[in-house]
Amino acid sequence: MSDAEQLQPDDEPAIQDFLNQFGKRRPQPTWRLGRVGPANNNQVPYVSGETLRTKLDLGKVQNLLNALFRNWDRPAPDADYIRKNCLRTFAVLLVIGCGRIIYIFAQYPNLHDQHLPHLKEPQHFPSLTKVNLFSHFYEKQWAFCAQTM
Repeated sequence: MSDAEQLQPDDEPAIQDFLNQFGKRRPQPTWRLGRVGPANNNQVPYVSGETLRTKLDLGKVQNLLNALFRNWDRPAPDADYIRKNCLRTFAVLLVIGCGRIIYIFAQYPNLHDQHLPHLKEPQHFPSLTKVNLFSHFYEKQWAFCAQTM
C-alpha cells in the first residue's frame, strides 16, 4: 500500500458522504464557477468558504475525524480547532485522499487556512515517499480558495 492509501479510509460512510458532495460529482448549488489561480485566469468549479462552513458543521467534522482516526495509532485533532483554523485545508486533504495528515497541518499556523492558497511549498509542509503531496494539494486547493472580488 502506498503512503496516500494508508492516509484515508475512503470506505468509511462519513468520508463517502464528503466525497460525494465535495469530490468529483460537484452537485449544485454547493459548487459554483469562478476564476481562481495565481493569475486569476482559470475558470473552475469552487466551493465558497461560507458554503463549506455551512455544510461541514462541527458534528460532521467530528464524524470525519472519527472515521479517519478510528483505526489509527494517533489521536484525532480537536474538531472545533480544525473547523475554525483548517477547514479548507482539511477539505483539500480529504479530496486528495490524505485526510489523516490534518494533524500535521493543525500543528503549524503557517499551514492553516488563513495562509491559503499556497503558491509555493511552505515550511513544515509534509512529504510522502511515493507521491508529490504539494503538487496534488496545489492543484486541488483552488476548489476551496476562490477569491472574492
